[in-house]
Amino acid sequence: MKMKIIAALCALIALSSVTRGEATDPAIINLPQWAGSTMQTMIRDMGTPTTELSYTIGTAPTKGWNHGLLFTIYPKESPANADIPIKELVWDQGQYEVRACFHLVKKAWLSLGAMKIDKSVRF
Repeated sequence: MKMKIIAALCALIALSSVTRGEATDPAIINLPQWAGSTMQTMIRDMGTPTTELSYTIGTAPTKGWNHGLLFTIYPKESPANADIPIKELVWDQGQYEVRACFHLVKKAWLSLGAMKIDKSVRF
């Protein structure tokens, strides 16, 4: 499972033409250094998030900042993925928000990925 997740993340980054810390659009900046981090680590380093969302793959929004990432790793059309829990945390950083998406692995919430997104961007 871990290799599947790593391969999917690498494919997603390659497809999006995003490299380490660079943005394809200055309004959306990939933060690959957070991939695989625990939720506790991100909260410790970034402070209390301003927003927390919880849902399952079966009820996940199909359009959003992380839908490509989520559905590459956990295809929504697969019934086996319907009940997989997902959490999103959002940190307010002035003109930007940092958004991170987490899945539950062996009782730990691990980051699937994070992005810094200008608040003017709409999905």
